Amino acid sequence: MSAVIAWEHPQSSTPTVRRRHLTVVPDPEPVMSRARGPRLRLTPRGRLMLLLAGALAVLGLVTASVAAASSPSTPPTRVVTVEPGATLSEIAQAELPGLPVHEGVARLQLANRLSSLQVSAGQRLVIPQG
Repeated sequence: MSAVIAWEHPQSSTPTVRRRHLTVVPDPEPVMSRARGPRLRLTPRGRLMLLLAGALAVLGLVTASVAAASSPSTPPTRVVTVEPGATLSEIAQAELPGLPVHEGVARLQLANRLSSLQVSAGQRLVIPQG
């Protein structure tokens, strides 16, 4: 007796025919349409989002161009070289005559990021517009 017969149902004298449970269904789309990729549809909400994104982009460009056009040009800056023996007070008095000396010194310190009143010969200082 073989192993196959041992597993058969004892009341069945004829071998059972296996039926297929899976069937082949033809593809409704032709091969060429799949090559293009799936077709995308834009919903009303998607259209609204695209419209808003475009409007924001245009608004940003307009704002940037208006800001660039209306921004005042920076005044020309002057640079002086510190002479030997010169002090920050003397430079402030000579270069910013319309200001009190202490205010001129403070502006020079701010414009040049100086943390003290010390300057050295040959140092270049930016003179702020005052």
